[in-house]
Amino acid sequence: MTGSPATRTPLDTAALTARLAPTITGGLVLRDEAGSTNTELRELLRDRPWTGPVLLSVEHQQAGRGRAGHGWQTPRGAALTLSLAVRPERERADWGWLPLLTGLAVARGIEEVAGLRAGIKWPNDVLLPATESVPGWGPWRKAVGILTEAAGDALIVGIGINVDQDTAELPVPHAGSLRTAGVVGVDRTALLIAVVQQVMSLVAAPRDPAAEHQVRERCVTLGLEIEAERPGGDRLTGRATGIAADGSLLVETPTGTASLSAGDLRHVRPRGELGSTA
Repeated sequence: MTGSPATRTPLDTAALTARLAPTITGGLVLRDEAGSTNTELRELLRDRPWTGPVLLSVEHQQAGRGRAGHGWQTPRGAALTLSLAVRPERERADWGWLPLLTGLAVARGIEEVAGLRAGIKWPNDVLLPATESVPGWGPWRKAVGILTEAAGDALIVGIGINVDQDTAELPVPHAGSLRTAGVVGVDRTALLIAVVQQVMSLVAAPRDPAAEHQVRERCVTLGLEIEAERPGGDRLTGRATGIAADGSLLVETPTGTASLSAGDLRHVRPRGELGSTA
């Protein structure tokens, strides 16, 4: 199956405005292209006061940023690239859950519009099922990149969703899209609306223990052997056993249980077992 730029329709500005303006009260900014939507939204917010959520979405992101300095670029009209500025209704100490809840929001939106049940890889990747395994990822492909960044008392939630890319348009073997997962012709406008609504209900809203339970249910990292490089450079290896009350990953190591709050993580269990849970 091959995606064709000729069949990739632009986002429906009128529909987005009609459905999202009542909730995104700080404004909707829709552009043809940008470097990083997170960077551009942060600069936009510096130049004007804002009291409600602000959404920036572009058709073509040229220099997206991911965790650990990873890039995220998208062909025009083949993906959803957006950043949403919100002021979460929760304590700052509880913000460790927000990348995970963003992943749940995207997974819910994908399920609503495309009918696929997605998995979550701690702390902020959303995975789609695949028919073949690849080392370190098993029967999953990364189809969504998420980057959450604090901006004063606000949070900028950056999301990139691979929608219509075919295999040749994806940068690495473990990348996927809705198209490569078997769902062709997804309405990007409907998906954007669904995802933004879910982000508002999960990330901008007060803490919801039921949502945290759903994250744990969807987290394919739990039960697997993992290896993580912490921000300071040291490495942690062990078995992921749970998600703590603050959103950190609990890892059983030979010397006891460690807590991982940030890091570049990969699954290291043999690929045939990836995706099983404890």
